[in-house]
Amino acid sequence: MGKVQNIVIIDNAGEVRMALWDNKCDIIEQKNIKIGDIIKINGATTKASRDGGVELSLGLHGIIDVDNSGENESKFPAIKHAEEATISSISTSNDEVTITAKLIDKRGIVEFDRDGKKGRVMNAVVKDLTGSIQLTLWNESIDKFNFEVGDTVKLTDLRVGTRNEEIQLTFNSYSTANKIDKSEFDSIKVYSGQVVPTIKELEDKMNNITVLGKLSEIGELKQFDKNGETRKLQNITVYDSTAAIRMTLWGDDISILSKLNTSDVLKIENVRTKINNYTKEIELVFNNNSKISVETDIVEDKFKLSEDSISLNEVTETISGVTVKGIVTKIFDPREVEFSDGRQAKVMNFNIQDSNGNSGKVAVWNEQISKVSSLEEGNGITLKNVRVKPNEEYPPEIAVNSSTIINITEGSDLGPILQTADSYMKTTYEKKNLSDHLIDGSKVRVQGTIVNIFAPAFYDGCNTCDRKINIEEGSDIGTCSSHGEVSKKVKIIITLTLDDSVSTIIAKFFNKNAEKLIGMSGEEAKEKTEKIDPNATTEELKMNDLWIEGKVATNKEREEQYITVNNFGKIDYSEETNNTLQRMEGW
Repeated sequence: MGKVQNIVIIDNAGEVRMALWDNKCDIIEQKNIKIGDIIKINGATTKASRDGGVELSLGLHGIIDVDNSGENESKFPAIKHAEEATISSISTSNDEVTITAKLIDKRGIVEFDRDGKKGRVMNAVVKDLTGSIQLTLWNESIDKFNFEVGDTVKLTDLRVGTRNEEIQLTFNSYSTANKIDKSEFDSIKVYSGQVVPTIKELEDKMNNITVLGKLSEIGELKQFDKNGETRKLQNITVYDSTAAIRMTLWGDDISILSKLNTSDVLKIENVRTKINNYTKEIELVFNNNSKISVETDIVEDKFKLSEDSISLNEVTETISGVTVKGIVTKIFDPREVEFSDGRQAKVMNFNIQDSNGNSGKVAVWNEQISKVSSLEEGNGITLKNVRVKPNEEYPPEIAVNSSTIINITEGSDLGPILQTADSYMKTTYEKKNLSDHLIDGSKVRVQGTIVNIFAPAFYDGCNTCDRKINIEEGSDIGTCSSHGEVSKKVKIIITLTLDDSVSTIIAKFFNKNAEKLIGMSGEEAKEKTEKIDPNATTEELKMNDLWIEGKVATNKEREEQYITVNNFGKIDYSEETNNTLQRMEGW
């Protein structure tokens, strides 16, 4: 069986491929020929290539010499490599990339025999300041990659591909790898083979790490059939003072769990991390080389989740790993939902209110629902390790994940400042002038004249909660993220500008308040704007005087404040004048 190796050489006139056959392939290794070297070739022959061009073949007596003098360097063009990219910017639109990154994990070489041909493969993980990515090396490429974990390397001409919907890189036969010094990469920590200090520091694609955590939950044993074989899995959740995380055990490894008790502090060695495709949360992966032991020498404070909770009105961007406390104000029945990819799930929602009177909507999925099956309105609840996402028009969304720790109490322990659902609806709005400094999240009452009003905006919404629904054109049925399959209802948003002669502010009226403002339903307003004019429903409102009560927020893109209106009314100055005169008559 023969062998062949191709090389590409260039000069100022162009490039050509040359084939090295059988023992000639050894020349590359014997003379340590590298990409970028200037070489002199004697004894090559030419032949037509498949694409109609010309290619070279090194003959039996052919010789290749490397010119290390440096005298001829300027006579040849520089090697062009794929464009350099940061890891987070790499996408499937890239064919090849060049990156600079730190080697944070280097896994063992696996030998295989495929169709009678032996081969080798090795995986590594590299990381820059924007993210991490897996790198795969095959056969001879492995020998070029003689770096240690912690080295910073520049890698050229890596092929971009995907595996399991995840972008990965492959080291080509013509790729290069060079160790470099880059001080800004000193901040990238390498934990392969070490204990990760806290659970919150865990990142995707860590390998061969050790994690310490207190066992908070052992999940139910699950069994399912795959390819005619019954498979078993069981999840556990561990936590420390910074966060909680889930780990899945499979098959015979599950037997370990019978020896463990909740509240045990576990040392989990030689595990890796990954992002769960559905929950998008980091999980631990237990493998053949992993092991679990119970730690008896512990510092209790290291394994106590913080009781400090966030205030829901302070959430301006999505945050994970936080604690939320509140009182349950409304509970919705669990329901089945189907996603666009065909995946089905069960979800239960309930509303809470924190100690500052701010509302939030909680979503609990699948097997986590059993944890809140006893929940009743008026219960106090603490959710440790959740994700909170702000929502401009609605209360923040709180996502319970598989590693969330849930504590339920019969009554609230939030103290006397907690408002009930009824008292929240009677919130006192602080009277302000538009020229005053308005604080985001504050509830204010202002008044002014409508000096500008925009054409109404319409959308298809859920007939239960007003949220925007996913709906196919021409259909009356859509999918709500909270209520599943629902009938559509035309929803309306009206935006206007109030002026009090000193300053102005934007006011936003949603749905019922918008319908009340114009005196017609969303369906009627949409029909009128389509048949007559976009401003037909709002043109008579201009120059009217209003008082409004609502919550202050800022549109970050436009850098302007606005008020989401909860209550409003027209100001009748003649009536106010009469009332003043009547009061004066009694003086």
